Amino acid sequence: MASLIQYSYSNNQIEIYAPLKHGTRWLRVAGVDVIENSIQLNVNGWEKILQEKLFTEGKLINPNTYFVYRDTYEWFTSAIKTSAADAVYAFKYKGGDRDGMKGVWDGDVSNTKALITDNHHYNTNYWRKIKKLFEEVACTDIKLISLNDLSLFMKNNNLGTDYVKEIYHFNSNMEMIDGSIVDIIELTKNNDKELWDKYIIDTELEQDALNSLVDKFKWKPNYKFI
Repeated sequence: MASLIQYSYSNNQIEIYAPLKHGTRWLRVAGVDVIENSIQLNVNGWEKILQEKLFTEGKLINPNTYFVYRDTYEWFTSAIKTSAADAVYAFKYKGGDRDGMKGVWDGDVSNTKALITDNHHYNTNYWRKIKKLFEEVACTDIKLISLNDLSLFMKNNNLGTDYVKEIYHFNSNMEMIDGSIVDIIELTKNNDKELWDKYIIDTELEQDALNSLVDKFKWKPNYKFI
């Protein structure tokens, strides 16, 4: 299920929150002495759970708290590519089962709806709920880190190793279960244009909420450490 992951780095008490597809696999292995917890974003009231982790009496519990962000359309399409790649891998090498979990898609190139509606790597109302939460508690001191700056942030804080994008990146053009090569994003969009357009509207609304948060809370790199 879609998750928000909390990474607590005990050597300097930094906490980083990142939803899936925001460097989470790298954050898990990049730092030292890291404790990992998750919040399920499909659970009603997940933002209240997050509020209890972040704030007490309206004040931020840990002043060194950061949220990772990326362009919301990139998040959406990256989630589709990951789920498709997971499904192909599962059917080719695991008999349809990857690491004990069934994929959300059966590999049928004529019906890719599940890659959108049942995707475990994306949440359609994440940043709007985060924005509402920050407004309700009058938050002023949380920082947002662009995924593009995450490796630099870790280096600035003596945490972890360089992020190598190629290790974690899936191309749009990928081999299907039958061996054919397709552009999974174009295929998914063209298979159900009405559904695609609906989700694109959501990504745009999410981007608007994210932009307003970035304007207030963006982390600015310290380039002297480069």
